[in-house]
Amino acid sequence: MTLRPAAIVFCAALLIHCSAASADQVGAAVVDGRIVILNSDNTWAYADAQKQSAAGCDRFPGVELCVKDLGWASVDKVGAFQALYRVGSQYYFGLVREPYGAKAGVTLQALRSAIVQNAALAAKTTVDKVPVLEVSTEVAGIPQAEAVTYTVQMSGLPLIYRNIFRVKDDESMQIVFWSVGTTISPEFKAKIDDTVAKIKID
Repeated sequence: MTLRPAAIVFCAALLIHCSAASADQVGAAVVDGRIVILNSDNTWAYADAQKQSAAGCDRFPGVELCVKDLGWASVDKVGAFQALYRVGSQYYFGLVREPYGAKAGVTLQALRSAIVQNAALAAKTTVDKVPVLEVSTEVAGIPQAEAVTYTVQMSGLPLIYRNIFRVKDDESMQIVFWSVGTTISPEFKAKIDDTVAKIKID
């Protein structure tokens, strides 16, 4: 089984988030049964999309990330990530969804192994040089998920990862948290736990 390396996440620490200025609302219309907001800069948006943003949630098929009130800011996506977030320059997390799952022979054990192999590949080292600190066979709030915590050295910089993953019939999903360091600090653990509690998965 070949999995795309999610290891591109190491580059995410260099990303700069730029937010666009919003235009004034000048009207509304109904198009195909949905309310469309008309803006002064000649742009438009569906009203329900504005509600999503106002609620601090990003929605993807089968996943809702309501984490912005915890200080997470969106950053530009890289690699296999559908979404990337950071708090300052200290903590990061991203969502990876891939279109193969149990029907294609992917198991939790195989995915866990691939995660560690991809970390070794990105760090240009071998799997035995990627210490696995913890494997959890249950993750509160995410049914049928597991988690693996591991560290790698990237160009001499120690990084700690907490990768939560799940396999369904037709897809696999990972929620990857990382920070600089060799252990998960109590503050980072609390941030991970609070974040996972605000993620809704079908």
